[in-house]
Amino acid sequence: MNITALDRTILDWEDSFGNMVTIHDDDYNIIAANSSAIKLLNSTLSDILNKKCYRNYHGSSTPPKKCPSCDCLKSGKPSTVEIFEPHLKMHLEIKAFPRLDNSNAVKGVIHVVRDITARKQMENELTERVYELEQFYNMAVHREVRMKELKIEIERLRTSLSKYENIEHDS
Repeated sequence: MNITALDRTILDWEDSFGNMVTIHDDDYNIIAANSSAIKLLNSTLSDILNKKCYRNYHGSSTPPKKCPSCDCLKSGKPSTVEIFEPHLKMHLEIKAFPRLDNSNAVKGVIHVVRDITARKQMENELTERVYELEQFYNMAVHREVRMKELKIEIERLRTSLSKYENIEHDS
């Protein structure tokens, strides 16, 4: 398949944002890639061209279960997924956009990948902090409730003691 002027523009434009962009035909073959994608895949353009995208991105012989390219090729609509990719050892946001021919039939996808590892690590840290704060809050609330219970118990004991003392004084 030929790379159109629009495909080339997309590759050049996306490079400036650090997104990894590959263009795939309708059989998952990479037919173009920007320099960020080549760097991410730790390869050369000649090594990835006309090779299956799933082999390069996922190190597998078949597309992954949550494959936005598969969804996009089937539906003709953009698809997005966030995954941890063990092959690349990073969290990725993967978007697939349909490439249409002159009759609006899907002829492939524009595959845009963003490394979201730092964001996912921050989300995990924030989740842990929220959990710790919730645990502290629960402990503090439990402590406060227990203190109120103890105050009530102390007051009850004082009342009982004063009744006992009154009985002794009266005798």
